[in-house]
Order: sequence, then C-alpha cells, then structure tokens
Amino acid sequence: MSKDNKQPPAPPTPEPVEPVPFQLDPSHFMTHNCLLDGFIKTAIKDVNKVDFNHNGVPDISEIVPIAAKVLPLIVALNQAVDFEKLAVDLAGNDNYVKDKEVFKAVVSEFQLLAKMAEKLLPH
Repeated sequence: MSKDNKQPPAPPTPEPVEPVPFQLDPSHFMTHNCLLDGFIKTAIKDVNKVDFNHNGVPDISEIVPIAAKVLPLIVALNQAVDFEKLAVDLAGNDNYVKDKEVFKAVVSEFQLLAKMAEKLLPH
C-alpha cells in the first residue's frame, strides 16, 4: 500500500459500561395526593422494569453509568470551546455545514444541555 492510500487509524474501542443496580425512588416524586401518588408509583415501577433491548437488565441500570461518563465530558467540552464563535465560523463555510439553521439550533441545544449537565455534577 502506498503512502497516498494510507488508512486512518481505527478509533479507540470504548470501555464497556457495566450496568449498576439503580432504580428511581418514587418517594422523591410524591405529591401527598393518594390517587395521584398511586399513578406515580405505578409509572416509576414500570420505568424501573423497562428492558427495551431484552437483555434481562433494566434499561435505567444501563443508562445511568453512561450518563455518569458523558455528562462530565459535555461540561468539559463546553468549557473548552466557545461554541458561539465556532458556530459562526463553521456556518460561514459551506464545506462543513449543510443546513445553517439546523446547525445553529443544535449548537444552542448543546450549550443548554451542557449548562444543565453542569448543575447535575458535584462541585
């Protein structure tokens, strides 16, 4: 293989994320209205049991450890990059951005998500 046809390096393989025994606690959502609280308890019980990928592990137990890894990365990325300036620069280059309005909306949503994630992390 010549130098011109060199393949880019393969991306690193992410470490597997092990599920954790996590369940939502209905007591945090109680309204002290007996009828409404019954619906809330039932809904939370159902959410805690959902297993869409049918692997025998509740999905919430698989989502929590992923969120625990992703949220700090989102916060760090938002702190390291001025996304407003990046959005302006990239949106001005037709080689990178296909739909400028969608791109601006996605950047805005990312910034909002990063601010919400920052509030969830311990300080």
